[in-house]
Amino acid sequence: MRRLLLLLTIVFLLPAVVFAQGDDDITAGAWEEIGEMPTARSEMRPVAIDGKIYVPGGIGEGQDAYMALEIYDTESGEWSQGANIPIPRHHMMTAAYNDKLYLFGGYSFGNFRPSEVAFVYDPETDEWTELSELPQPRGAGEAVVLDDMIYVVGGLGPAREEYPTLRYDPAEDSWAVLAPLNNVRDHMAAVAFDGKIYALGGRTQGQEYESIELYDPEMDEWTEGTPMNAKRSGFGAAVFADKIVVAGGETFSGGVETLSSVEYYDPETNEWAFLPELPVELHGMQLVAVDDALYIIGGSDVGAAAVNSGRILVYRLED
Repeated sequence: MRRLLLLLTIVFLLPAVVFAQGDDDITAGAWEEIGEMPTARSEMRPVAIDGKIYVPGGIGEGQDAYMALEIYDTESGEWSQGANIPIPRHHMMTAAYNDKLYLFGGYSFGNFRPSEVAFVYDPETDEWTELSELPQPRGAGEAVVLDDMIYVVGGLGPAREEYPTLRYDPAEDSWAVLAPLNNVRDHMAAVAFDGKIYALGGRTQGQEYESIELYDPEMDEWTEGTPMNAKRSGFGAAVFADKIVVAGGETFSGGVETLSSVEYYDPETNEWAFLPELPVELHGMQLVAVDDALYIIGGSDVGAAAVNSGRILVYRLED
């Protein structure tokens, strides 16, 4: 009888134990500040290639755009310099594909008019090559790799009511114009996850979103997803430990506020939950996943401004 009761107790407790262990995979971590970047800046989108984080362009405190490409080695903690971007850029869209850095659109100097320029950087040759221009000028959006294509999602373009999704084919150096988001979103984030593109948060005309949209490339269609817990724009996002993680950002609708909150989406539960907060409030930065760690490089401490500290933050999963 005792053996039967013990067995039943284990059976009933097992699901709770399994759930807790799965949840702890991502929640049992901590943020740590581990250094500073050589040139403090914000509004740039770093990418990871072969264990290194490539940080192109960005904006300075005087609203100047940078040409610099700085490279952080996550193994050694050392920085190196790559070839400058051909023209200064901030608020551009970037993506890593086939061990190369792709850069699309963005703004230059104090000019906040979007651009249609496109370049690719090859770490092997330390050279930038100009690509076919975007079909439409764009800035403050996001670039996402899915099925050997690079999608430019959201952002600001010409004075139009909707901005189509743009798909770049690296093999053909060509563009296709696809369905727009259901809601105009700039300063949003996006990731590719489980065969779809997730467009997260963002804002339009000073109104932020907690809502998200999912893109099905086979249907060329955007549909509504499970909203985040917090409204945010100008934030970072990454796929990490089979979850979608978002961090930081800024809001304007209730007065200018910079965020330190971090949350993640679990596809198994279809729910968002919070992670440990950033040690500082930040916006204008990106989350970059490298192996078992999340990195944030740069960003601004003050909303609606480029008050750049150049911090390097890392979130590591505990053993």
